Amino acid sequence: MELLHPWLLLGLLVVPAAVLLHVFRVPGRRHEVSYLGLWRSVLTRVHPEATERLKRFDWLLLLELLVLFLLVLGLSGPVVWTERPRRHVGFILDTSASMKTVETDGRSRFGHAVAAVAALLDDLSDDDVVSTFAGPSPQVTGQGDTVETFRAVLAGLKPDDVAVEPEKLLEQGLVALGDAPGAVFLVTDKAPTEVLASLEGRVRPVIVGGPSRNVGIVGFSVTPDGNGAREVFVRVRNSGDTPVERLLLIGPDEIVPILLGERGEPAGDLGRELSVPPGKAVDLVARVLLKPNAVRVHAKLGSEVDGSPVDDGFAADDAVGAVLRPLTVVAVGREVNPAYRRLFGGAVFEDTVYAEVEEAAAGVIPPDALLIAEGVIPQAFGRVTVLVNPPAGEAAGVTIGEAKRRDASSAIPVQGTDALMRKVDLTKVAFKQYRPLTLPTTARPLLTMGEGDVVAATVDRPEGKLILLSFDATASGWHLRESTAVSFVVFWANVIAEARTGAGAGGMVWYRPGEIVRLPVGERGTVETPGGGRVTVAGDAGGWTAYRPVEVGDYRWSAGAAGGDFRVNLMSGTESDNRPQSAGVHPVELPIPVRAGRSVPLGPWLCLAAGVLTVVWWYFRR
Repeated sequence: MELLHPWLLLGLLVVPAAVLLHVFRVPGRRHEVSYLGLWRSVLTRVHPEATERLKRFDWLLLLELLVLFLLVLGLSGPVVWTERPRRHVGFILDTSASMKTVETDGRSRFGHAVAAVAALLDDLSDDDVVSTFAGPSPQVTGQGDTVETFRAVLAGLKPDDVAVEPEKLLEQGLVALGDAPGAVFLVTDKAPTEVLASLEGRVRPVIVGGPSRNVGIVGFSVTPDGNGAREVFVRVRNSGDTPVERLLLIGPDEIVPILLGERGEPAGDLGRELSVPPGKAVDLVARVLLKPNAVRVHAKLGSEVDGSPVDDGFAADDAVGAVLRPLTVVAVGREVNPAYRRLFGGAVFEDTVYAEVEEAAAGVIPPDALLIAEGVIPQAFGRVTVLVNPPAGEAAGVTIGEAKRRDASSAIPVQGTDALMRKVDLTKVAFKQYRPLTLPTTARPLLTMGEGDVVAATVDRPEGKLILLSFDATASGWHLRESTAVSFVVFWANVIAEARTGAGAGGMVWYRPGEIVRLPVGERGTVETPGGGRVTVAGDAGGWTAYRPVEVGDYRWSAGAAGGDFRVNLMSGTESDNRPQSAGVHPVELPIPVRAGRSVPLGPWLCLAAGVLTVVWWYFRR
């Protein structure tokens, strides 16, 4: 029970006044005596001394005091809460890589964030509740926790190496928290100011971190140059306000040596001092020769130049690397066209592994392969899938119509076309048979016929890219005639470049923290993390497992005699450029909207009881 107006209990001060009035006040009554001599005895009996009256028990006095007590207590507003009024606060905590940045005071940005949240919690009461979203990955959520429970959760949180865009973090957090919190605090070192302005004050940014002194690697690639060597590209960005000197090392790990230059001289790591202007990026391209057994190439920033330490406390973007692996090309069809065997198994694309299968069953085709299906719609797609002359049906939302025949027709590239059609000349290709494509909004046309029919398109899917060529390449002689064979090779070179873009695309393999890595472990396998830990993973019906790494570095998986490596890199401009994006934005202080509770009022019932007892007292007092 709680009193809504406890100050009215001061009314109980009338209780001692009532007792004194009862003791010293003599009620007037009429008495008859036979003669005046008896009057003194009547006065002694009817009006005793005050001390005598105190010794007597008077139940009417007790009733009078009870009436006063009930009346004062009823007016003070006693209630019994079935649900107390409380504040519901939401916290969206940024645990991305940049929160590891160490400030000049030696404290990480996440440490400053925890201190800011603790200060806000001190202003909450034990009845208030807290909902939480910490991300981006792995996500930690909590709904309607007590303040003490949230303090325990906060003590166990730490940032990881996953990158996140500010808008994406806010979107994920608001979806996870829902509409229950009356106010949401976004605790981060960067905030989407434009999005916050549209939320009308419900989300209150708490910005931690000072000016950045970070320099990181934000771009990296390793590509064959066509002469047996490889070109290593590295981009280093300075997010600070002053020029920075860093030592960039390009090389192998401790096991695989690297050879530099055409002479093939072993030279260990290639080091170069870089001077990076403030707010600018510097690019470096190195041509290297690798030994046949080389499997990794890396680049890293040295921690000192000329003996002076320059470490910025944010190591996640100081090192990148790639695991070298040929691109797997799988051809599927009832009768696989031998042109693909000559193209991908020959000297044109030497950095590919070509295979043919009769049908694309689950678990047969690696999910990061380039899949070519001619004349069929496969059961499973690869990371990049090309459908050539598919039958009528549906694929990834694209409707494939009935075949049309023409004596001789030419396709027209779509204006502003995709990079897949770069330098692809189809003016001499005769499209004698094709199927018109009906595209969803997620697809982009590549080629159209003069009648307006779409005969080539591309679709971006969550699992990868789908490319449809709805014409019969064999009937057109695209890959057989000397006048059109050049465009055939150029087109597939563009497809290969698309397949090698991003994680697990062949040639070089790397993933970003938080991305799912598909591993062919069979029934069971083991993943060794960069920190030396070992994680046991189980395969699905097709023998594949989905593993989500959140730590930067080299991983190795094994399943019996099989095994392999993959690399996880940060390479995020958003995380590396970790200056607060909302300078001058400060948290909005409490109060926070209070949600009304539900209660049972006792005051009216106490006042009613006081009224009934007053009637009883008056009746007997007469």
